[in-house]
Formats: sequence, C-alpha cells, structure tokens
Amino acid sequence: MQRVFAVTVVATLVVLAGCSAVFDGGGSDEPTPTITPMAVPTDEPTPTPVPQFAPGLTGRGIEDPGSLVRAHRSVLDDESFVMRTNTTRLAANGSVLSASTTVVRAAPPGRGFQYLARQNGSASSSQVPVIRFEGWSGGEDVLVRQTYANGTTSRSSQSNTAEQVRRNIQRGTAPYFLGSFGPANTTVERFQRNGSTWYRVAGTTRSELFGNVSLRMTVDSRGVIHEHRTTRQESPAENRSRTVTVTRLSAIDGTVVPDRPSWVDEATNRTTVTPDVTTTESNATAAPNTTTTPATNGTGTTDPPATESTQRPTTTVNRTAAEPRIIAPVPTMS
Repeated sequence: MQRVFAVTVVATLVVLAGCSAVFDGGGSDEPTPTITPMAVPTDEPTPTPVPQFAPGLTGRGIEDPGSLVRAHRSVLDDESFVMRTNTTRLAANGSVLSASTTVVRAAPPGRGFQYLARQNGSASSSQVPVIRFEGWSGGEDVLVRQTYANGTTSRSSQSNTAEQVRRNIQRGTAPYFLGSFGPANTTVERFQRNGSTWYRVAGTTRSELFGNVSLRMTVDSRGVIHEHRTTRQESPAENRSRTVTVTRLSAIDGTVVPDRPSWVDEATNRTTVTPDVTTTESNATAAPNTTTTPATNGTGTTDPPATESTQRPTTTVNRTAAEPRIIAPVPTMS
C-alpha cells in the first residue's frame, strides 16, 4: 500500500514538473523576448470650421460696411451691369406723392453707358420739375437731355467726363444708409443659390435727419449687393412721407452694350454744343437751374440726395430757359 502511494506521488510530481516546463520555458537558456506595447493613437478633436462670409459680413451682422461697399464696387469697376431702381414717396396718409424709375445700362469702363430716369407726381419746390432725364455716352463725352413738366427740353454735353459719371452712377448701386448699420442692428442669413452661398441681410436704424430706416439686401459671396430695399419712415406728427426704394442689379458679366438713343444723333446734327453747357429748345417757363450729384460720407458709402432745406447746389446760374445752363451729369430727382 505504501509502495503504491509512493509511486503515485512520484508520478504526480513528474506530471507537475512537465507543466512547469511548458509555462517556465523548461529551463531553456534562450532569453525571454521583451514585448513592447503598441502606441495607442490619441484622437484630437477636429477644429470647427470658421464660417466664411462675404466681405464686411459676419454671423453677427454687418461688421464692416466700408469693406462691403469696397468689395461691391471693386467687382463693378471691371464689369458691365444693369441697374433698375424704383422709388416711391408716400404721404403720412398713405397717398403717393411721387414715383420715379431709373434704368442704367453700363458697359465695362471706357465703353459707355445709357441712363434713363422718369418721375411723376408733385414737385418738391416751386421750380418746374424734371420729369425725364436721359444720359448717354459712347465712352468719352456725355450727352444729356432733360424734359420738364412744362414741355421744355434741354440738352447738354460734358467733354471727357464719362468715367466720372459712371463712377457716380456706380456709387448709387449701394444703399445710401449702409454706413448707419452694424452688428447691433442687423442680421445675416446664409442660403444657397445655383450652388453658391448667398446672404440675406436685414436691419433697422434710427437717424435724426432721416427718421426710422429699414434695410433688406441680397449679397453674393464676392460682396456684390444684387438687390436692396430701403424704407425711410419719417415722423407722422410732421406729416412727412415714407420713402421706399428698391434697386436690383443684373448682367454683371461684361456683356452689356448700351443702345444709342435717336436723340443723340438729332442733338449732334441740330446743335453745336459748348462743353459743359446746356441749350434749350423753347422759351417756356424757366426750368430748374441746378442739379446735384450724390455725396459720399466717411464710410465710403453714398449719402442720400439732399433735401430742399439742406441742398447745396454745385452751381447757381440765374438765366432764362432759352439761355445756356451748367448742369451736373447725374440728376437729383426727389
């Protein structure tokens, strides 16, 4: 019995010794390999893309009106464009005081433009109002024809002023009151049009001179203001009017070729015109003797035409309708 037990113990020890050799290497002289743990990549958060906006715009609103205006003008400096503007002046009771329409077809710089403005409604002063203003240039000289409510028609010519007039027209393609808006009173909404990012801009402001002003704009990624609508609401207590202006731009592609009006040939054939001087065709009631061009403010935007009380004419000439008059190339139609 004791012998059987001893044999069993010895057999068990041998088996255990074999298992130990499996886990311990069996007393081998070979070195135990060193295992180097693999580097675990660290996942860093991906930076959030910063939204890109048109020049002068941010997610907060109009951040820099001057940058937006400069970007807008820089595109039009080298391109053609067609501008259509409708302006309506309303009395405090909602009746229409006057309405005007302006259409400009401007070729790229140096290739001319065509300008047509028409107005109807009551005059803002005792002078005979201009109801139709036409301008044309083939690239150098500017020819102008004005038609007054009393039937008087005047023509004028300005030599080598086409590019200056074109710049004046171009300034009018941006909202007059843009310099009064900023992040505190505007919002910007992004949207897609034909695969590109565009922006809707809205805002309101208060001006002591012009009252409450609201603005709506549509802007492309370059900063071109394709459409804008301004509403100026003055004090009802003073029976002042509300003025609504809508401007749209199109054909910003270098393809516009201004039409040459028939009156240009008539004026050239019938009249020898002294540069910068207007001749009239009848001795009817005297027409207005001065017009003004829009002024620019410190932000690089264009101020609205002056009111009768603040208007400062560039030239004052007291002559009859039959005598020559000096006029500015772009009219003020209030």
